[in-house]
Amino acid sequence: IEMKGFRVWDKMEKKMYYDEFLIGTDGELYKLQEYINLDEKRYLIEAAPAENDRYVVMKQYSQCDRYCIALYEQDIIANDKGDKLIVNDEEIKSMHEVLKSYICIGNTFETGE
Repeated sequence: IEMKGFRVWDKMEKKMYYDEFLIGTDGELYKLQEYINLDEKRYLIEAAPAENDRYVVMKQYSQCDRYCIALYEQDIIANDKGDKLIVNDEEIKSMHEVLKSYICIGNTFETGE
């Protein structure tokens, strides 16, 4: 299963982040502390280790839903019949051919399902 990127759920703030974290070569999660924008590009100045028990990292899969929306771990997808699934490694492997009939309707953290 190919991982294209990731997002991070902050358990304390109850907020999803897409660009404010990075995973270092050591495999640890780092929160961006400061960055600058030059010539319409963002440059990192400082990152600090993140509190691992505070954050949940979810990988982005290379597969998309019916509307070409990228799917992440813990996304909730549904088809026209009302069938719902929570996206994970096992579901992505077994549903590769039928994912285009599903749409992403949220994720387990923000919707509470």
